Amino acid sequence: MIDSLLRCAVIFSLASSSYAEVYLTETAHPVHILINPKIAPLPLPATPHDMPVAEFGLQVIGWGVGAEGAQHRWQNLNSEDVEKIKQYGTTLDMVRAWQTYYENETIRNLSNPAAKYRARLMKKIAELW
Repeated sequence: MIDSLLRCAVIFSLASSSYAEVYLTETAHPVHILINPKIAPLPLPATPHDMPVAEFGLQVIGWGVGAEGAQHRWQNLNSEDVEKIKQYGTTLDMVRAWQTYYENETIRNLSNPAAKYRARLMKKIAELW
């Protein structure tokens, strides 16, 4: 009886690890398919005082995390928010460069759904400038 349970546990363990290996391999592959190799990535634009991009995006622009965060910020952005963005040393040229960067990412990298809303957000900031 114990011998049978031990065999079942070993078989189940092997089946689970085999499934995990196949699953990980399959999910990693489509990411490469979603990047258009005919469109070159643009270099990252400047940020105020050369701050890290994550800090710029989250603390200065406030684009949040993922497509949902950027969409929410885009929908709720107002002129007071833009004035705060300026206080960090952000320039209109920076905003336009980030808009161009994310517009390019929207068509180059389909595995980045946040790019569309970040491009829209940067465009709205420029319009409210």
